[in-house]
Amino acid sequence: MDVATIFHMIFLAFVTGFIYSLLAIGINFVLNVVKIINWAMGEFYLIGGYVQYYLIVLFLGPSLWWVAIIISMGSVALLGALYQKFLLKPMYSESGEKKEEFATIITIITSVLIINLLAWLLGPTYHAPPSYWGVVTFFGMSIDGNKIIALFSTILIIAVFLIATKYTWTGKGLRACAQNRVAAESIGMDLRKYDMIAFAIGVAFAAAAGALLAAVFPLTAQSGKISTMKGFQIIVIGGVGSIMGGLVGGVLLAMIEAIASVLFVSSYRDIYGFIFMILILLVKPTGLFGEEQREA
Repeated sequence: MDVATIFHMIFLAFVTGFIYSLLAIGINFVLNVVKIINWAMGEFYLIGGYVQYYLIVLFLGPSLWWVAIIISMGSVALLGALYQKFLLKPMYSESGEKKEEFATIITIITSVLIINLLAWLLGPTYHAPPSYWGVVTFFGMSIDGNKIIALFSTILIIAVFLIATKYTWTGKGLRACAQNRVAAESIGMDLRKYDMIAFAIGVAFAAAAGALLAAVFPLTAQSGKISTMKGFQIIVIGGVGSIMGGLVGGVLLAMIEAIASVLFVSSYRDIYGFIFMILILLVKPTGLFGEEQREA
């Protein structure tokens, strides 16, 4: 294997891991604020990818890929807000008690429903939008422009998210809910409103991952299962609730899978990721950036 091939493999793994970290951040964000796990996150990822694909193919064209990503994130965020309002909000009883098992059942049913609906509507065909930027030559090596776009778009989305959560009033409210929901409610904050906003942001991150990866890996109705598995692997490796853990965990997982696939049997790629996750848990059960939590 020559140097150019190794570089391309590492670069692709880095891009893939970084984009999968978007999904992990979305899962972590919903978990931090709403205190539930969205088992249908991979299907929101899938919807985002298909919205991106059809917008580019039918309406906008490859040159307006960035507009398609914005619309994809916005439409899935709106869908997520409505989903939380009408399907997840009933998990709260009149006394305010939350029933997490209700959310678990609803999100799992949603996952199965979306997978089968998309398989019925779109069939087993692979869908991938056309190239946005062609091939870029870098130090004599050819790199797909879509991968470069995906990498820098991911960095921009995460940067905007971090700035918004730190400096805007809504972001500060979301951080307050994540830190202590009881205290936030005691000072008059509307937790249901912030739950809806957090859920919308979380699925928008999943949609961004789907839209960006659609140009790198073709979409099928089963892509959501794979992305969900990767997202949960990443948050376990990086640490539940940690944004930095999501970023580092995503890159590490993709790198380990890529390197092990070259050194060993490539068909066992996903198994190498699970082995790496188990090793991390043996050394640090809370994940690389996770912290032990105590309940009073």
